Amino acid sequence: MKKIAVIHDLSGMGKCSLTAAIPVISAMGVQACPLPTAVLSNQTGYGSYFWDDYTDHMEEIMKEWKKMDFKPDGVYTGFLAGARQVDVILKFVEMFCTKETHILIDPVMGDQGNVYRTYSEELCEKMRTLVQQATVITPNLTEALLLLHGEQGMRERMEAFSHMGESQELKEIEQLGKELAHHFRLESIVITGVDVLCEDGSVKMGNLVIEKDEADWYFSIKEGGSYSGTGDLFASVLSAGIVKGISMKECVQKAIAFLTGAIHDAVLEGRRRLTGAYSDKSPLIAVLPLYEGSEVAVFASDGRALLFPPEAIALKASRTTQGVAVMALKKKAVVTQAQFVPDTLIHNHARYRAKSLPAAGALLREDDRGEEQMSLI
Repeated sequence: MKKIAVIHDLSGMGKCSLTAAIPVISAMGVQACPLPTAVLSNQTGYGSYFWDDYTDHMEEIMKEWKKMDFKPDGVYTGFLAGARQVDVILKFVEMFCTKETHILIDPVMGDQGNVYRTYSEELCEKMRTLVQQATVITPNLTEALLLLHGEQGMRERMEAFSHMGESQELKEIEQLGKELAHHFRLESIVITGVDVLCEDGSVKMGNLVIEKDEADWYFSIKEGGSYSGTGDLFASVLSAGIVKGISMKECVQKAIAFLTGAIHDAVLEGRRRLTGAYSDKSPLIAVLPLYEGSEVAVFASDGRALLFPPEAIALKASRTTQGVAVMALKKKAVVTQAQFVPDTLIHNHARYRAKSLPAAGALLREDDRGEEQMSLI
């Protein structure tokens, strides 16, 4: 059985990285051999997370693999915990790889015109060295621009793309892909997950394959929103397909077909889960992404405020049961606002905190209303 060394993080929650790569690569008949770059409680898209940098442990694992005469048919690198890990991966390539080893590098640094929290210019510079070892790289548009132009240049060009029509944008991205291939002397590049605004106002998802200076686009219908881990799934299909001798273009088509079906199912499942979860009997006041460690402030029309952590909210017994009560409202009072506590003008937090829910909260004091601050403007 062929083997791929999967150099990526292990996130306990978030459906990405190694937890996404291992089952997909295994399902394609290839053994996934994980080499963790970091162990996280959950992926970094959450409001908070614990992580353990595995840089030092990586070399210890590599020593043991060397004793076992480990010879991978492929290498797939993803999330790196820092610039120093690039040197460890270069050492890995020197220790274990031959000219026949297929190396896929996903230069995880950002997305949608923004860099990730772990990004640094040093990491980007190191990544430019690492990608030159690759058989294929799979950056998204943001990462492709970062490799060529750095953070400021990326932001300027992303802004320019936002003002282009469909045909011009596609041509510019093709030119970008070819420039990337020439600059780093790469045989193959796949620029993934490009949102393309069509002339009719619809949005499609494009993946650009650059091989031997030829550019080919593969499109699919964009459905739902942005889903964490899709890039990991895409790269996993490619890495397993390449070591099995499948052509790059066919690998991309397989990855697109797989992800299109998976996202469609996720959208349907999400719709089923939301059945009966929202009532239109009263107007929607706010939608907040609740996470552990945050605190929410709810305000009522009678001048009361209530502060509580999200974990204090009881779970609904089922999809069809009535919503969970949080604020006990006085007669004729309605909820007027909901915000995260740091976004409010409340200073005396303890006064408004509830020990249990539902609760009535407390009347806002003048120094928590903000009138004084407003009068000084």
